[in-house]
Amino acid sequence: MGSFLESLKKDLETGEFNSEAAKKIIEIDRLADEKKNAEQLIEKRLEEVGVVKLKTEDVEILNSDYEEKMEKIKRIDAGNERLADLIDREEQILQAINNMITVANDSKEGFAAEFEAKDPAFGDLLAKINQINMKYNNSVINN
Repeated sequence: MGSFLESLKKDLETGEFNSEAAKKIIEIDRLADEKKNAEQLIEKRLEEVGVVKLKTEDVEILNSDYEEKMEKIKRIDAGNERLADLIDREEQILQAINNMITVANDSKEGFAAEFEAKDPAFGDLLAKINQINMKYNNSVINN
């Protein structure tokens, strides 16, 4: 009977056995070998292209570095937003001052006759026009 089992084993290995079950067993065994080889090939290929398996500690360090960099970027963004706001406000203030100077100069021309006549009712207006011109016309605003 030993020769029968050996013959059966040989038939199974060579695929010459007619039983469908035996053929399925051979196919399963072949697929299992391919799967083992595939996993090894994948790991080898990943290693060749430089993909590294990271340890939990390495991932934690990378996450920490990422979070620090993101916080810095957020702070830079906040600083840039504040800078843009200040520039915008400065432009608005300069525009308002320039408008005020224009109104003062227009008033000086529009009430020239009253100012020349030294009409006391227009003394406060003339004083304010002169104050504005002295304060803002010769400043860095117009340079």
